[in-house]
This record gives sequence, C-alpha cells and structure tokens, in this order.
Amino acid sequence: MTSSKNDFATYPKELDLSFSNIATWPNWIEPGEYSELEVLNIYSTKITELPDAIGNLSELRELHLGNTGISKLPESIGNLSKLEILHFNHTDIEELPESIGNLTALKCINAHGSRIQYLPKSFENLTAMERLYLYYMPLKELPESIGNITKLKKLWIQQTCISKLPDSIGKLIGLEDFKYDSELGEGLPEPLKTRFYYKS
Repeated sequence: MTSSKNDFATYPKELDLSFSNIATWPNWIEPGEYSELEVLNIYSTKITELPDAIGNLSELRELHLGNTGISKLPESIGNLSKLEILHFNHTDIEELPESIGNLTALKCINAHGSRIQYLPKSFENLTAMERLYLYYMPLKELPESIGNITKLKKLWIQQTCISKLPDSIGKLIGLEDFKYDSELGEGLPEPLKTRFYYKS
C-alpha cells in the first residue's frame, strides 16, 4: 500500500509519521513543498534509509529518527544548519559523518542504543550542545575536545565501553546532570569529582 501525505498528521511546520507502517522515504516529501518544515518525526517507523535530499530541508529544527532501521546518516545532514535536536536512539547507526560538525546550532543529541564507537573529530564544533545522551552503546572514548562544549548541562555515558575520561572533562563546569559507570568515578577531575562522584 502506497502512503500519501493525507495519511499522516501534517502541519505547516511539522510532519509526524511516527509509529506508522511506512517503510520507505515518502517521495511526496519535497523540499519545495516542505521548505518551512521545522519538525520531522519518523520515530518507530520501518524506514531504513535517509535520502541525500533531507539536507534540503533547511528550516529543520528537530529530527527524530529513533527506533528505526536506519544505519547511516547522509553527509547532507550537515546542511541542516538550524537543527537543534537530533534523536537517533535505538538505531543501527555505527558512525557519524564529519559533516555533523556543521550543525553548530545543535543543542541535543540522543544516540543511546546506537552502535557508535567513536565520535568524529568535527564533534568539537558542536559548542551549543546542552544535552548529550550517549549511554547503552559501544562508545569507546570521549574525545579530548569534549571540554570545548562548555554549555553542556546533561551528559549521560553509562553502560558504554569507556575506560577512561579525558582530562578536559573538568572544563564542563556547567554540568547539572552527569551519569556514568561507577568505575570511572576515581578518574573524575575537580570540581566534577566533588559534585558527581559516587561508588558502586
């Protein structure tokens, strides 16, 4: 059965396809018609691939891809310069494109349950980030450049493969909510150790 845009909740600035049986990217999502789109939600659909054309949705502020079979983000995602929220939790995504560093308006990434092991070097450019959810995934390390993201308020990295925290994490003095595996506690620098240290 072919879906049409009349099958879903559509608003001038929001398109919600979540929890539908849609399995392929709808060919009726054209950048011309949806040039003002700010929120796109395909959470818990059967979509497995994003087209390069998603980079043409230049007004997008929120992109919800969680609980889908998507395994790759196209390089064109770096064109979404106004994107503030990016959720791809519980997907098969194994790496982020370098173009992710172009998303300098990003305030929230939810990657928990994905398959990412390393963050790209360009991640250091995401200095507007406030909430970063990287738990329950095979992430092996946080880059030293994490200390550049000084607006970070929430950082969740529990149930990962991280064995040591970078020294620069001590620069994140604005953290309000920091969750991590207890064995990393001894390596917390001040002032984070005073505020967040706990034993298992």
